[in-house]
Formats: sequence, C-alpha cells, structure tokens
Amino acid sequence: MKKIVEQAQSYFNEIHSLQDGDPAPDFSAITINNKKIDLSELRGKVMLIEFWSTTCGPCIKELPNLKEIYGLNKDNKDFVMIGVSLDTEIEKVNSFIEINDLKWHQIFDDGYGEISQLYNAVYIPRTYLIDRDGNIAHKDLRENDLKNAVSSMLIN
Repeated sequence: MKKIVEQAQSYFNEIHSLQDGDPAPDFSAITINNKKIDLSELRGKVMLIEFWSTTCGPCIKELPNLKEIYGLNKDNKDFVMIGVSLDTEIEKVNSFIEINDLKWHQIFDDGYGEISQLYNAVYIPRTYLIDRDGNIAHKDLRENDLKNAVSSMLIN
C-alpha cells in the first residue's frame, strides 16, 4: 500500500512541479563506483540525469544516443552525466553497465528510491537536463533533440 501512495504522490507532483525553469531537486548519493555525487556541488555545470532500468526497452534503445552524447562531452569540465538505475538487483546493474560500457556516473536507486521520487521518475526513461544555475532546462528530450540541447547549453 505504501508503494501505491508514493506513486500517487509522484503523479500529483508531476502535475504541479518539476517543469522547465523549476529548481532541480538537490540530492547526494554514492555512485556504483563509490564516488560521492552532490548535485549542489555541481552547480555551474550542465547536468544530464537519466533515470533508467536494465529491463526497460525504451531505456536500452536510448543507450547509443546517450553514449554518443557522453563521448562528445566527457572531456568538457562543464558537463556532468548521471544515470540513476531503478533496478532492484545491484549485481544485474553492475553487469549491465560493464557489458554495455557505460562510462558516466551511475547511481543505484534500489527500485523507486529517494532520488527517483524527488524527480518523479514514475515512467522511464526519464531525462532531466539541468542548466548551470541548477534549474530544469529540459525534460524527457530524446535523440537529436537531447544532443542539440546539450550542445547548445554548453556553448552558452
């Protein structure tokens, strides 16, 4: 029952919050590679946050595009890319990341965890592009739209 209430709250929040221009919810987490990520410390950078799962077909379909975006921007000190896995088995996530050569930061959110709830990641893939001021610039862009938005934000 608690899970249903949490999801209902997220649907409500989706309607009333987290739109373009809104402040991105802050969080701190430890990545799968044991590095601390603190969103407030990343202010001044363009951030791409992708919520995904190893069992999500559309998430897997988006991987080549995300890998290209990461490859084009990984050396840019003003860009950070973070994946947030909603899987419930860390071993499965680790294996998937290794097999698919996902080099950007990855966070295991153990199902629909705290970070997923903050960002209303009820449906995945869910993508947030956050500007240098810490505000949501774009939500749920895909393919060339996402690539172009990242490029444009890094130029400005």
